[in-house]
Formats: sequence, structure tokens, C-alpha cells
Amino acid sequence: KRNLNTAGDVRCHFCGGATERSPVFSTQVRPPFLVFALNSGFKPRLGATLTLGESPGKVLYKLRGLIYLGGNHFTVRTVIKKGDVYYHDGMETGRSCTGEGPLSEIDDIHTCRGRSLCMLIYSVV
Repeated sequence: KRNLNTAGDVRCHFCGGATERSPVFSTQVRPPFLVFALNSGFKPRLGATLTLGESPGKVLYKLRGLIYLGGNHFTVRTVIKKGDVYYHDGMETGRSCTGEGPLSEIDDIHTCRGRSLCMLIYSVV
């Protein structure tokens, strides 16, 4: 049994562009992670949580990772359980992560050190 099914061609309700497929979410089997790839320049309104479905089968996800791309190089911000954000760039920080403070205090979540947000990772609570 698959968690995500595909539907027919659907237009994006944000930009009007054609989508390749439209996932249909089922709360009967909830995937542990949801990953969203963003088109270049698209800046969605982001929240620390994402709720799918309706009671009693509603599923709560928390934002756990933000992946940025720029200059043919990826970097990441990781959000830990307490809501603190850590930055990692293997070329710049090596094996270490740099604390940036609470997610709620990040001024511009869509860019990070000259790179643009390209993926979001949410995990089930």
C-alpha cells in the first residue's frame, strides 16, 4: 500500500503553472517525513508546524530542516526539538554546526548566507 498517490494534471494555485503530479495524503499511514522542493524564487509563508487532515486523524509535523542552494553548493539549517536552529556548511564549518538561536528569531528564513531556500523537511511529532 502506498502513502502517496498521484492525481491528474493540476495547476499550481500559487503561480498557475502546470504540476507534474498532485500528491494525495492519507492519514491512515502517515509518512515519518515530508520533503517539499521549492521552485527558485518561490517564497512560501512558512510555519514551525504543519497539520494535515482533520480530527480525529489529523497529523502534526514540525519543521526540522531547511536546505539552501547557491553557487552550486548546498547548506542546511537544522531545527532541533526545542526550536533552536543550527547552521551547517561542510566547506565552512567542517563537522561543526553553528547555533543561530530560536527559529522564531530568524529574520529571513528564505535566504541563508547568500543562498536560497530550496527544500523543507518536516517530521511527524
